[in-house]
This record gives sequence, structure tokens and C-alpha cells, in this order.
Amino acid sequence: MLLAHWDGEEQRAQSLKDHSENVARMMEENCFSLGLTSTGRLIGLLHDAGKANPVFQQYMLENQTEKKGKINHSAAGAQILRKLFFGKEFWTMPKKQQQFRTLLFQLCSIAILGHHRGLMDIYDPNGNSPFEWMLNAEENQSVHDSFFNELNCKEEINQLIEKAQNEIIQLNTRINILVKGHSFEINDDKPKEAKLEEGMFTYGLIERFLFSSLIDSDRLDTACFLDKKNIPVAENRIEIWAELQERLNKELLGLEKLNPSQASSTLNQIRKRVSKSCLNAGNWPSGIYRLQSITGSGKTLASLRLALQHACNFPETKHIIYVIPFLSILLQNSQTIKETLHLEEHSDWILEHYSDFENELINASTNDNLQKQEELQEYELRTERWDSPIIITSLVHFMDTFFSARKKDVRRLHQLSNSVIIFDEIQSIPDNCIGMFNSALNMFEHLADVKVVLCSATPPLLEKIKHPLQWSQYKDIDTNYSKDMKKIHRVFVTDKTDVQNCFSVEKIAELAYEKQQERSNALTIMNTVSGATRVFECLKKKFEQIPEMNRPLLILLTTNLCPDHKKRRIQQMINALKENIPVLCVSTSLIEAGVDISFDVVLRACSGLDSLIQAAGRCNRHDHKKLGELIVFYSYEIDFMHESITKNTTISQLTRKLICSHYVLDKFKKAPEDFENNILSNKALEMYYSRYYKIIQDQVDYPVTSQGFTLYDLNSFCSCWQTEISKAKKSGTNWMMHQAFETAGRYFKVIEDYSIGVLVPYEKGRELIEELNSGNIKFQPDNLRKLKCQAQNYSVNLNESYIRKHKQNFSYFEAADLYCLKEGCYDEEKGVTDFEAQSWII
Repeated sequence: MLLAHWDGEEQRAQSLKDHSENVARMMEENCFSLGLTSTGRLIGLLHDAGKANPVFQQYMLENQTEKKGKINHSAAGAQILRKLFFGKEFWTMPKKQQQFRTLLFQLCSIAILGHHRGLMDIYDPNGNSPFEWMLNAEENQSVHDSFFNELNCKEEINQLIEKAQNEIIQLNTRINILVKGHSFEINDDKPKEAKLEEGMFTYGLIERFLFSSLIDSDRLDTACFLDKKNIPVAENRIEIWAELQERLNKELLGLEKLNPSQASSTLNQIRKRVSKSCLNAGNWPSGIYRLQSITGSGKTLASLRLALQHACNFPETKHIIYVIPFLSILLQNSQTIKETLHLEEHSDWILEHYSDFENELINASTNDNLQKQEELQEYELRTERWDSPIIITSLVHFMDTFFSARKKDVRRLHQLSNSVIIFDEIQSIPDNCIGMFNSALNMFEHLADVKVVLCSATPPLLEKIKHPLQWSQYKDIDTNYSKDMKKIHRVFVTDKTDVQNCFSVEKIAELAYEKQQERSNALTIMNTVSGATRVFECLKKKFEQIPEMNRPLLILLTTNLCPDHKKRRIQQMINALKENIPVLCVSTSLIEAGVDISFDVVLRACSGLDSLIQAAGRCNRHDHKKLGELIVFYSYEIDFMHESITKNTTISQLTRKLICSHYVLDKFKKAPEDFENNILSNKALEMYYSRYYKIIQDQVDYPVTSQGFTLYDLNSFCSCWQTEISKAKKSGTNWMMHQAFETAGRYFKVIEDYSIGVLVPYEKGRELIEELNSGNIKFQPDNLRKLKCQAQNYSVNLNESYIRKHKQNFSYFEAADLYCLKEGCYDEEKGVTDFEAQSWII
């Protein structure tokens, strides 16, 4: 018997035949949604063929740890396929059939070759092929023969190849329908190139899906053998969905009676209608839909209602996935969902995959608490597999699932099929990720039976770029947004924008204080940390002349505060507002999305029109006070931004938004009737986005300017390297797929990292710094990981150049690779005391 795994301690073995069959069976199940069951089974049977090598068998039996990772057992399966695919009959086939056969071979062999090392580049920047290099590793016919003798599967594999080829032909037809669905409104001069590019990009996603399925199946079967467990059977979740829907319905009935937010009757009517619209949309088939509703209209529970209705109607639904861009909204929505569905007794029904939840587990665990350590290990496995019914995660984790180079990220990709995926605050997707985001959603909706819901009060026009999002025929779940804006009318806008008269810091502070005195509370939102900090300091100076008992609560919110500090400040304001204590807050845009807080007046330094609308959502949020006011002005920050536009991507993006907002504001001033006399109307927003997307067309495919390529191209056809590829080609095979998976994954980051996380002396952060300074901590992998996870809640991102320039303010612990800010450099009000450290981080 040939071995796949060997437990030397207990002298237990798993045969290569059993392991290959188990993985093949799971691959069949995972690939069903794509119509690639035979392709999946073929990959599963062959992935570990190289373990038939006597050298590998000896390594396992004798526990030769020095050889771990040094014996290539991944190439054999791909080499077997090469012989079977490219025999003499291949060269007599019609060209089209040759292409499909080549494509199928690549899809199978890339997954097999990479299932331990990760996805490799098919071609690299020099035109060389790491794929071919791995494929051409030392070949041993006796290993192939031993594998076939052990599994007795040669006839089955030949049959699977023929079936898999038919699957790829059918898949290609579906992909052609997908890319032909484009309707170009911008850059329509090159539609054929864009469609070819998206077609190959889609094949790259198919490859990632197969790879994800393989590494998950392989690891799961291995873990089950080592833990003496049976392979978990895929459950039918219809009973879970029905139970959760019943719980939600009971809660919604209770909320209707209680009205805890004391919202106006008009707003409550809107909430009920949005909720009912979502219930109806739960009966719709898979597709890409939009939920545009005013702020405070209950999108979280309404979208949950939609998802559960869909899951009950379509029993094959595996997951409901919430994707949220900001930690504050993640925490808020996650708590709402757990409390509403009463999940305290069914923690396995929900997975919270974001840093704060992991921190909670780590804080609760100690080296002496074995149970908590096991819980943490179980949680880590769940974050890799995403196999829970409800998943709440960040936009970063979601995008990493598609495009990261890390296997632990890609492992969960196949779980997205047969799911409902809800995106909150979708306008927050970074400009450079839009093209890849659109194509990924198009592929999963069209090929993997996914229902996508994009939620926002200011939804971007994602169909207005070269690789457009393909909405369903009836995309809008609720069509009353414009009517609601007129009906509710919670805010009136005072436009004080004048490019010749930018507000000074003194003028902003004076107006903010005046409005707070007039209306009890006020919020001022600036575009930069430096802008917000200067206004705050000006107000503090002004308060020195005011008796302490007459001063409002003054709060500064910027990214110079660590996450725990920000959460406490926000909660402090919420409590004060509930008790009618006067509040004056100065913030950056971090307060705009998802923070359930309401002021009487909001002053907003002009930014993108979407930001102005989101800022208005922090004003008279529940429509239970007299009309709120949004004051828009140009601030002195503009001069600084102009000077920094070529140095900072964030400022470049902000400047583009300002230009587009200025254009719409100017049009509105000349003809307000064209915008329903409301600068926050949908007509104004559509004009803003249309102009904005015209400006950023060269940014949406993730350009890596320093290298002269885009990540969209690297994940598609690598046209940027075609000259080098043609020169360096050594194989006679005309490969259909050219993707540089590894290189693209290495460059991919959802949030561009211009900064370094620095641990600050605030609350628990101070204790962690003292622990590092004491020298008592043992710098072991588990201890370091625990410490660095805890540090996330007490860290601030600072520019690397600033840290070098002011190195006297920092300590560096090499063993932990962690910078710490020294005492005296972090303030209870402002956080990092030198705001120039982050002047241009919004």
C-alpha cells in the first residue's frame, strides 16, 4: 500500500488511494456550481500522484524531517496530464479543439503544481515561465506507473478528460455570454480588447476557484485523518435559514411596536417600506442588485431580511456574507445581527472575521487556558474556510480572498458560490480596485449562482468604467430614494463654497462654535488630519475665554487616535447627545459612514459629493428635531493639497473629487431646477459620478506605475510582457493562459500602505509597551502573534519618513518588528501629538 499520510506516533496510515479519492469527491462537490465536476474530480485524483515516489514513501515512514518540503510531489500529476493531453492525436485535432484541450490542461495542472507552494506565474516579467519550469521538474515514469497501479484509475482519468473538455467548452460559452454583456459608455473605442481582457481575467478567477477548492479539500482530508475525524458532510441549511428567518420576523414585529430610536412617523414608514422591498427582493433569482436608501432607513436588518428570504427560497444557498469597509460599521452591524437573531447559543452559525473579534479571543486566552487556545485555533481554521452560515467580514479580507498571494486567503474563495453577498457602504471601494472588483462579481454572479446586493445612500456608477459591473435587468430593490429625499427633507444645505474665499482655520472654528451655541450641538468635518487638528486647537484656545461650565463637550476624531481611543470618543459623544449635553465635534471623514450618531448642524469642508451626502446623514438622522443644516465650504486645506498632489495618492484622489464636486455645484447654482432644487439629489450624484469616472479611467485597473503594468492585466493576459514572452518562449506549446498570479498577488493591497503601525501608550497599549520594555516577554511565535494582534487596537499608522525623521520619539523592538511611541508623544485629546505625522491621511 502506498501512503499519503503517516502518523508515526500512533503507527497509523492513510493510503494514497483513500486520500486521492476523498479529495476528488470533495472537489466534485465544490466545483458543482461552476459545472466543472469532472474537472474537479480529475484534479483531486491526480494532485498527489508524486507521493508514489519511493523516496517520498521512505521520507514519511522514517520521519526524515530534514527532507520536508524538499521532495517535489506536485509535478507528477501535471506531468501525467501532459502525456495524456498532448499525445500524437493532439496534433491532428482542429485548432479550436487544441485550444480547449490546452486550456483544460492549464486549468488542471496549475492547481496541481501550486497546491503546496501557491499559485505561480505562468510568465514572469522577463518572459520566462515558472509554470513550465515546475512542469519540467525531474520526471519519473516509474512513479506514474506506481500511481496508476495503486489507484487503478487510468481508464477513469481518460474518461474524465473527455468529460472535462466538454465542461470547459460549455463554460467558455457562458463566459462569452458574460463578456458580451458589456455596454460601454466610456472608452468605447476598444470594446474588443476589453472583452478579451475580461474573458481571460475570468479564466484566471476560474483557476483561483479550482486552486481554492483543491487546497481546502486536501487540507481538510489531511486534518481529518490526523484528528481521527470523519470528513464533514455538506449540510443542507434550509432548517437553519427557516429558524433564523422566524427569529428575525419576531424581532421586526417587536421593533415596530417599540420604535426605540424615536424616529419620526415619516421615517418609520420609509423603514417599513424598505424592509418590505427587501423581503420581495428575496424572491428574486441570483443577480447583482442595488439597495439605495436614505441614511437611517434600516438597511442592516432590511438586507438581512432579503438574504434570509432568498436562502429559504433557494435551498442550495450556503452562506450569507456581509462585507463592510470600516471597523466601526463592522462592530455595529455584527452586534445588531447577533442580538436580532439571538445567536448566543449558536456561535457556530456566525463567523466574525475581522481584527477586533480575533483580539477578543486573544485577550480571553492565556498560555494556561488550553480551552481558549483551542478556541483560537478553531477560529483561525474557520477564517480560512469560511464555512459558517453567516459570515461578517471586511472589504480587505473579501478582496484578499480573490487576489492575495497567500494560500490561507485564497483557500476560502470557492465558498462564495451559492451565497448571498451584501456589501455595505459600497462607495468606499478604492478607485484602483474597481475594475477587478467588478469582474470578480460579474463572474461569480454569472457562473457560480451568487446573489449580490450593493447597499449605500450614495451608490457609485460602477457600470461607467471599462470593465463595468453588470447589473441585473431590474437592479433597484427600492425605487423611492428620490421621493424619500423630498418627503423626509431632514437637512437644508447652506452653500458657502467660493474658490476665491477659502475659509481660514479661525473662520471655521468661529462658525462651528456659533452654530453649536445656536443649535446645541455641531459637527465639523475636515478633509485632512492637519485640518481637523488645527480647527480643534483653535476652538480650545477660544474656550479659554469661556467659563468651563458653559463650554460644550469638545471632541477631536482623527486617524491619529488608535482604534480603541476612537471607539471610546464616539461612545462618549453618543451618551452626551442622548442626555442633551452640548457637543462640538471636529473630525475627519471617518465619522461619515456607518456611525449611528446625529447632530443638529454639520459643517463640511468640500469633498466629493458622495461625502457631502454621507455627512448630511450625520445631521438630524432620525428626523425627530427641527430641520438640520449642512454647511459646505472650501477650506484653507486646498492650498496644502495642491502642493502635495503629485506626492500623495490620497490627496490626488481627493483633489479629483473636489474638481468634480465644484463642477456640479457650479451647475446647480446656475440651474437648481435641473437638480430638483436639491444639491444632494440623485441627479446631482449621477452627474458627479459620471464626471469622476471619466477622470479616473486610467486608475481603475490597479496600475503599478513604477513597474509599468496593471494588476488587472497581470491577472488577465499579461499583454504588458508579450514582447518578452515572445522572445523567451522555449516551449512549442501555445499556452492559452498567461497570468502572472504570484507577481500580481505580491503587489495587491486593498489599502495602499504608505505607513507603519505604531503601538501607542494608551490604556492597554501602555501595558504592552511596558511588557516589551521589561524584557520579560519570550519572543516565541505564539507570544509574538498574540502581542501583535492585541497591539492592533492600540496602534496608529504613521508615515515611515516621519518615523525616520523623528526617531527620538520611538522605540523599536526588533524581535517583534514593532515600533512603539514614547510617553509624552500621545495625548488624551489629540492622540499622536504631532499631527504632521499624518497630515495627508484622511
